[in-house]
Amino acid sequence: MAVINIRFYALSLYQTTECVVLMPDGLKEGEKVKVLYLLHGHSDDCSMWTRRTSLERYLGYNGRLAVVMPSAQISWYSDSALGNFFTYITDDLPKLIKSYFPQISDRREDTFIAGLSMGGYGAMKAALTYPQKYAFCASLSAAFDMQKRIATHGSCKMLYGSEEQFKGGKDDLFAIADRAVGKDLPKLYIACGEQDECCLDDNKKFPQYLKQLGIDYEMIWDDGCHSWEYWDRHIKVVIDKINNM
Repeated sequence: MAVINIRFYALSLYQTTECVVLMPDGLKEGEKVKVLYLLHGHSDDCSMWTRRTSLERYLGYNGRLAVVMPSAQISWYSDSALGNFFTYITDDLPKLIKSYFPQISDRREDTFIAGLSMGGYGAMKAALTYPQKYAFCASLSAAFDMQKRIATHGSCKMLYGSEEQFKGGKDDLFAIADRAVGKDLPKLYIACGEQDECCLDDNKKFPQYLKQLGIDYEMIWDDGCHSWEYWDRHIKVVIDKINNM
């Protein structure tokens, strides 16, 4: 498994940015590999998944899954005056990555997205907004209810304005879920620790809303808090699920 650090200019961000790519070794000529876009949490960057988990080991020596980990600052994976980070994650970045790594498949059934906390919100937003792009989405300890965070998180208020301005818009997961009803959605995996004081309520409220809408998902409640110990455990589950698809 090669660990590759890339710096490049992203048109949708109006700036140079970076990402870390884990790329399988020993690919045969013409061989295509699946890809997981793995999103970091608030205050982190593209290096955190490899620094804090055993992700590379879970992929295995002979694994055939590439992992792309972008940096997104504290953008909440949203388009704003600070840069179009949602457009970047869902459109610009995949095009750039596939131009750099032609071995990466561009088929929906080979493309997956996941993230933790802020990244869990970003992953779910991408999956429900553009379900045609992803076969599977995993949200770990996700911050689903962004409307309530506008009053307590300065970055959210700066990005979204007032609660009234945010509600029902393009970044409101509940409104996005409404608009996703009836579409061919990816498989959704949601996990949250029972001691997660940060996002416990979000992971009760949003999955219940999905259930009311008739949207299928897998929900895992287990022991753990908002911690890398928990995310390390569940990224292995995510990798195993993808490898069995």
